[in-house]
Amino acid sequence: MTTEQITVLDQLQTKQMDGQKFNGVRPVTVSAPTQAGQAFKPEADPTGRDPKQGGAKLDAGKPCVWRGAIDYFPRAIRAVAAVSTFGASKYSWKGWESVPEGFERYSDALVRHLITESDEGSYDNDSGLLHAAHAAWNALARLEFLLREKGLKRGTD
Repeated sequence: MTTEQITVLDQLQTKQMDGQKFNGVRPVTVSAPTQAGQAFKPEADPTGRDPKQGGAKLDAGKPCVWRGAIDYFPRAIRAVAAVSTFGASKYSWKGWESVPEGFERYSDALVRHLITESDEGSYDNDSGLLHAAHAAWNALARLEFLLREKGLKRGTD
């Protein structure tokens, strides 16, 4: 790990901040530890506030998990959580993580639920839950396996 002087372009939306209008980019030079092959992404406040200024929050560029997932899809996430709960009672909590060939098997299960929904109706006979919720759960398991295989910790790396 080395420390380098890096000049980055801080992307800003057009905003009125402290009486100034920002539109476009501004260069920011930072000293940061870096690892070979990894781009440095400095933390920044999306409103352009200095980190030491009151009201600053260094979350620019970070995923909006609440707003972008939970608040967008509360009913769907609750339905997927019900599938998790059903699966954990049938098998075990987090047991899915150690299923051999999990990516392939959960991919197959996802498609089976979509086909069964089309052929037999909306609800799974075993769980009584929506096939769409089972398909979504399997899609998340599949995505989790893929992200882990690629070594991505946050899914946005």
